[in-house]
Amino acid sequence: MAFAESAPAGEFDCDVAVVGGGPVGLAAAIGARLRGFEVVVVEPRGAAVDKACGEGLMPGAVAELLRLGVRPHGHPLTGITYKSAAHPTWRQAGHDFRAGPGVGMRRTELSTLLTERAASCGVRFRLARVESLVQDARGVTLSLASGNGDLPSTLRSEWVFGCDGLHSSIRGMLELDPHPLRSVRGGASDCASTSPSRPGVTTSRCTGRPDSSSTSRRWASG
Repeated sequence: MAFAESAPAGEFDCDVAVVGGGPVGLAAAIGARLRGFEVVVVEPRGAAVDKACGEGLMPGAVAELLRLGVRPHGHPLTGITYKSAAHPTWRQAGHDFRAGPGVGMRRTELSTLLTERAASCGVRFRLARVESLVQDARGVTLSLASGNGDLPSTLRSEWVFGCDGLHSSIRGMLELDPHPLRSVRGGASDCASTSPSRPGVTTSRCTGRPDSSSTSRRWASG
């Protein structure tokens, strides 16, 4: 990350630049826009990414989406159970949600709802990749590359939200080195997290209605 002695002359392009157009970035953009900030989302991909993470919305996430004006729809989730990959039949820990059900839905559908809500709030979008970041006492300047042969451009904002995922380029530019994950086993499950105290791989079982079949998912953080 580079630091400038003073801010370049001229107006800010926006109050908040959100780098990353996934569910977290879009939710952050909507939240900031609802508080009156001018927001631009910077995302190099023109379509929602279809992957498993983000498909199980816990009750708290459902409540927050409703507060943002997004109504998720899908399969109701009444609880969650973690099972050991080595001993799935007897080593497990589960919990039934007390604050109402969660929702299981495709990530692409969630992204579509969030994008539509963000656009209706006045959030603007830039189809570009962040090449560099320069911070000064007044704000941040992002250097952007569109990927279609256009000349590089800049985006000047007072704040930048780095919502570009596990392998965040913004985190690297800010030199915020995360704790490396180690592979360990223990407790009722193998578990995944960016926290050094909970590394490894998680096997989870998301339970729906008591009389319905359950969906198992496995993911890793690395």
